[in-house]
Amino acid sequence: MPLADKPARSRLLHGAGLAVLALAWFAGHILAAIGIAHAGHEPAIAYLLALLTFLLASAGVALTAMGPRLFRRVVVANRWLPHVPAAFQEQKPEDRT
Repeated sequence: MPLADKPARSRLLHGAGLAVLALAWFAGHILAAIGIAHAGHEPAIAYLLALLTFLLASAGVALTAMGPRLFRRVVVANRWLPHVPAAFQEQKPEDRT
């Protein structure tokens, strides 16, 4: 299955999003178990797991919902170009001299 195949790449990214969501679910269950066992005085690992759960859930939803569209280039309006760092600006063909 070549990754250049768009439907295959799309399915792969959507599937990766579902896998990341499963990891977030697992981390959330571990977090709940820690919270129940240590109610009132959570260890530092609980905060790390909460952060991990949030990041995994956010990435999983983005990959599952958007798939390959998540990595598309976007066009920035000319009025915002002064606010874009120079490293991210591309010269338009009519701007080149």
